[in-house]
Amino acid sequence: MLRLVRYLKLFTRKKKKIDIYKFSKKIRSLRLPFTLIGGINHNNFKKCLGFNPDYIAMISSFWNFKDGPVKSALLFQRILRGMIAYEN
Repeated sequence: MLRLVRYLKLFTRKKKKIDIYKFSKKIRSLRLPFTLIGGINHNNFKKCLGFNPDYIAMISSFWNFKDGPVKSALLFQRILRGMIAYEN
């Protein structure tokens, strides 16, 4: 798998911005697997799913959640099932 980590940080605070929609279409046209990494949380999780990634890496959103990692995982599960639209 190609090392595309620095290009796929969706919600970065750096001034350099990439049009992630064009980038994800290009990746899909090449049929390369890709992973979304960085800044993914409960608020932008559904938006990230719109890119149809092969994998999503989101460690800090579990461990830094105010109610703990188990509650965070349950909240992600509810968001995936479409039961709620989480906004903090």
